[in-house]
Amino acid sequence: ELEALCRSIVADRGYRFAMEGEYPIRVGTGPLWHEILADRQRGVEGARMAARFHDGVAAMVRETSERMRAGRGVYRVGLTGGVFQ
Repeated sequence: ELEALCRSIVADRGYRFAMEGEYPIRVGTGPLWHEILADRQRGVEGARMAARFHDGVAAMVRETSERMRAGRGVYRVGLTGGVFQ
């Protein structure tokens, strides 16, 4: 449902995730939920929130991949599952 919502809008920014450590890398969702709830309270439209969520997930995957490359020499990442299809 989020994917369908965000097709009609370009995100102005992505929601943030907390990234900790080098190996293992821990991804925290605290900042994500804080920003989502703040947007809900401000009345931000669902399509904009969906676009911000997807942009945030893409940025988190990119940063995680970059950390894996820098810290462990990983140059290929396989993305599977519903969200990556």
